[in-house]
Amino acid sequence: MKPKTLILGLVAMACGLTAAAMTNRFIQQKAASEVAPAEDKVAVLVARNNLQYGTSTKNPQMLFTIKIYNKGDQPKRAIQMPIEGEMPITEVETKLYEQVKERRLNKQLAAEQFVSTEDLVDSQQSGLSSLIPDGYRAFAFKVDSSSLAGGFVLPNSRVDILLTVRRGDQDSTAKGLLENVVVLAVGTVASRPDDRQTLIEPTVTVAVKPEDAERLSLATDMGTLRLTLRAFGDEKRANTSGADPKALFRKSGDSGDNPNEVVDASVPAVQPVTTGGWTTKVPEPRLPTATPQVPVAEAKEVVSPKIHMMIIHNGESIKRVKFPVGGDLHDTVREEIQKRPGFEKPPSIAPSLAVPATAPAASVPANPPM
Repeated sequence: MKPKTLILGLVAMACGLTAAAMTNRFIQQKAASEVAPAEDKVAVLVARNNLQYGTSTKNPQMLFTIKIYNKGDQPKRAIQMPIEGEMPITEVETKLYEQVKERRLNKQLAAEQFVSTEDLVDSQQSGLSSLIPDGYRAFAFKVDSSSLAGGFVLPNSRVDILLTVRRGDQDSTAKGLLENVVVLAVGTVASRPDDRQTLIEPTVTVAVKPEDAERLSLATDMGTLRLTLRAFGDEKRANTSGADPKALFRKSGDSGDNPNEVVDASVPAVQPVTTGGWTTKVPEPRLPTATPQVPVAEAKEVVSPKIHMMIIHNGESIKRVKFPVGGDLHDTVREEIQKRPGFEKPPSIAPSLAVPATAPAASVPANPPM
């Protein structure tokens, strides 16, 4: 190969390598310019599980966790913190937990619901007053284990309040008085105990509006108050008409045409069974029949007969004779006169001795004219 040809080949190879390197560099710069910048992240504090009203945040790491949002997508009112650069997530959690430590919730929080500063109150505030919502009052009344749902009604529970009024066997009634009421304290315990699942105390304190406090005050004097425990998050209204002795054996939704029908919730509805193209009806279970009521005759009021008194003067002696209204006055007078010593029986008694049955007590002389 001639030297001139070799030189031209080397120059061409060098130019090709240079062009390839420049092209590769240009492509990399263009690709880098098209990559979007990394978005800023924000950490938001949310509840780990369902949290009750009044829950203490003494150990926030047990109650809350963090959720990462792109900046601008996070809830505006949530307790949050921007993640700067390569900041460790544990450092972010620690700083967020410090913002809620040693506080109390003034509302219920569902799992993964964010918490805001408006949802917290200072636990150092004076006692129970810090837990009373705005516009409400704390009202306490007497209870026992049966009216506390067996002791499972705890501080921060939601309950319905029932009133039972006794007016004899047939006039007693039971009716829901208030619904979805917050329990502030059971006895003197205003926070849920960590080592107990039940509380039996003689009183319970609830948060109610002023007008409802007036109703409860009257209800405590009229009858017995009981609490029914609500499930967490259950805020549905119970549209009931109350209960009386006639409704005890009435099915739910029944019009009450048959008051003797006994409710049996343990027997399921009978369903036909289909096997191999044949449909067989399962025999219905035999339910206990209600004992027919035997009509009882109404007891008639026994009226005591009216009694009149006659005063008979015989010299210095005075005798009082009682006889019923409507009786034979002549016979009564005749018998008394014939008892006198030395009396000779006359042929008849003068009509003047007759005294009307409705007249007041009469005075008869010792020697009546014959």
